Amino acid sequence: MPRTVVVERALASLPPGARIVASPASAAPTTLLAGLAELATHRPDLGFHLYAGLQPDDQPFVEAVVAGHLGYTTWFVAGPSRALVRDGHAAYLPLRLSDVPAFLTRLPVDVSLVRVSPPDAHGMVSLGPSLSYSRAAVDTARVVIAEVDPALPRTHGPTLLSVDRITALVDSDRPTPTFPSAPPSAVATTIAGHIAAHLPPAPTLQLGLGQVPDALAATLVDRGIGRLRAIGLATDGLVDLADAGLLDLSPHAPTPVALVRLMGTERLWELAAATPQIGLYPSSQGHDPSWLARHFDRLVSVNSAIEVDLSGQVNAETLDGHPIAGIGGSADFVDAARASDGGRSIIALPAAARGGAISRIVPQLRAGAATTIPRHAHDMVVTEHGVADLRGRTVAERAEALVAIADPAHRDALAAAWRS
Repeated sequence: MPRTVVVERALASLPPGARIVASPASAAPTTLLAGLAELATHRPDLGFHLYAGLQPDDQPFVEAVVAGHLGYTTWFVAGPSRALVRDGHAAYLPLRLSDVPAFLTRLPVDVSLVRVSPPDAHGMVSLGPSLSYSRAAVDTARVVIAEVDPALPRTHGPTLLSVDRITALVDSDRPTPTFPSAPPSAVATTIAGHIAAHLPPAPTLQLGLGQVPDALAATLVDRGIGRLRAIGLATDGLVDLADAGLLDLSPHAPTPVALVRLMGTERLWELAAATPQIGLYPSSQGHDPSWLARHFDRLVSVNSAIEVDLSGQVNAETLDGHPIAGIGGSADFVDAARASDGGRSIIALPAAARGGAISRIVPQLRAGAATTIPRHAHDMVVTEHGVADLRGRTVAERAEALVAIADPAHRDALAAAWRS
């Protein structure tokens, strides 16, 4: 078993030019990232480059990246990373999450930084609330450095890692990153109601991060929908579904809840740790459309968007030409839903932004906008004004359906733009 050492000693053996991968979200190794930033600041000649997906808003490496002491590439732009990418200090890599493990294998990874639970009696630690690309990173890296977090949940699924695989352990001096849910807005609640009305019986739900997924979970608790399964990312809304008896957690159910990431609070950690039917899986499974479609019938994916044009093209990545999010798992889940028996894919967004001044249903995607999901790939678009079912519709019929669910103040202009 490796000895527990101080951060400075753990990072001292990093080779010059190291390609370093940090685990995401609630598994982010923030103690190690702070130490990496300090080392890079004092030794910029070492030429370290950090790779990571979604990180908490507390990103202790930002100043080192801005100063040019630490290179940074991300496939999900959020929080402080938005300014880093916009201003040219960091690079955005447009990857769907099912492709990240293969990318890391090709990179290849020199160093994997992870947050883990304390070792058990058998010398095994848990990768806790996120496998996604973390599993691929630790499996391929030459050096694995882990910060030990006593509060990290020991989750189920292929989350265990032998301490013999770890080069050095450090004690975490920062709390487990949490992602508490905000109360859903009235608009999000209305959108959720429209979605709930179009769910098949006993669905498998893929709910992302944000107000609409949280509102949908609350709506289903109020309405009841029978037993359901879940995939993808889980917030505290999963706890509410479980408490209401809506999750199919039967020990006889095949793969009842297959997640790649937990992004909530202690309520979610406790449920996941206590429930063997809630499994954490790497992106090579949990984001693989063919694996998901084989294991889950009636799979309904619910993904957000920045804008949707009148032919159905979806931009979920960029605003004014700059990345503000990422492809994430949306493309994977859309494909999985389309291939699942009885599945359907839903794009959900408010009809307008900035107090109604800007329509999010647009004639064409704006210049510089990414086409995250092509128009042929998804089934429905939902706003607070209704549902546009695009299946089997011509381009003209799609435009008519999308104008009908746009903000009323913008419908005439959208219709005129389409006619022109």
